[in-house]
Amino acid sequence: MTPPIDPLPQDMRDLLVRLDQRVADGFTDMRAKLDLMDKRADSLEQRVVTLERDTANRPFLITQHNQMLNDVSTLKDWRLKTDAQIDGATKMAGWIKGAGVGLIAILGYFGYQLEFNTPDAATAKTVHTVTIPQ
Repeated sequence: MTPPIDPLPQDMRDLLVRLDQRVADGFTDMRAKLDLMDKRADSLEQRVVTLERDTANRPFLITQHNQMLNDVSTLKDWRLKTDAQIDGATKMAGWIKGAGVGLIAILGYFGYQLEFNTPDAATAKTVHTVTIPQ
């Protein structure tokens, strides 16, 4: 009896197995590359959404920033005005104090004296009235 004829010779079978392995490896590589491309596309889409949101909020943020600059300017003006008022009040108090000391010096020069008397301690006087019969 003759052995059955193998429809695929061994070397052809080896070639097909290697070809099948290469095709499987190629599909694995393509899937990995597609996964990386999907991740990159998701990342880019997220960046675009963030940029669109920031662009949409930009006019509001600009207005808010300008309002904050106006508030800071108002506070700076108020502080300068307040500091000037405090300096003026301090100078005025110094002038008044100097005028007071000068007035006292002039009065002292002309012989006026201020006398600060403390109230004397109360002295008790006892009065006895004696009536003598006549």
